[in-house]
Amino acid sequence: MSRIVYIGDEAYVALDVIAECYELSVVWIREVYDFGLLGRGEIREQETLVRAVALDRVARILRLRTIHGFELDVIAALLD
Repeated sequence: MSRIVYIGDEAYVALDVIAECYELSVVWIREVYDFGLLGRGEIREQETLVRAVALDRVARILRLRTIHGFELDVIAALLD
């Protein structure tokens, strides 16, 4: 599968691509996704895709986790 997938006119990326971009584990990115922090995804060819605009949100989540030490439930409350 391509690194960027277009569904309609919207760009999507797979969770493993996000993990690679930010040098994170796919398991952690999957946890973030399952927690609902990356919005609604699409399933294509057995891969979970999220909108590419979610990359900015991943960066913010990562900062909140690494710099401030917040857990995902706290991060979810802060981002809502």
